[in-house]
Amino acid sequence: MPDLPKYENNKRTVYMMIQRTVKHPYMTLFDGADPAVSTEMRSQSLTPLQALYFMNSKFPKQCSDALAKSLDDEHKKPEARLDAAFEIIYNRAPAAEERKHSEEFLSTMSSKLIATGSTPEAAQQKAFAHLLQAMFSSNEFMFVP
Repeated sequence: MPDLPKYENNKRTVYMMIQRTVKHPYMTLFDGADPAVSTEMRSQSLTPLQALYFMNSKFPKQCSDALAKSLDDEHKKPEARLDAAFEIIYNRAPAAEERKHSEEFLSTMSSKLIATGSTPEAAQQKAFAHLLQAMFSSNEFMFVP
């Protein structure tokens, strides 16, 4: 088993420390090449575990929280914040139906968070972070057309 604290970083995996005798779980999950042998071409796969990583792991949550805070600091209007999120993540404006569904999600999630004791401001930011994480988990974000 790899010594996971040695792997912790927020940089691209090209800068990640590699132990040749032990494959890192993250690299295994996303088709990382075997560092012990020369590899002409990496294999490609699509598995449910990859989607679960983006929905449940610490790093995507940290990225979503950081982007939500950044957008909250830059844009005070919810519409502008949503437009900026779509522009950053998908490089386009939201379609009318996407805007409607996103706003419904934000409203529902904020209400649930307020009911559990969050302040309205904290609930809105946390709901927005959840929306961003779902956007990061989408096929549109994952795959280049």
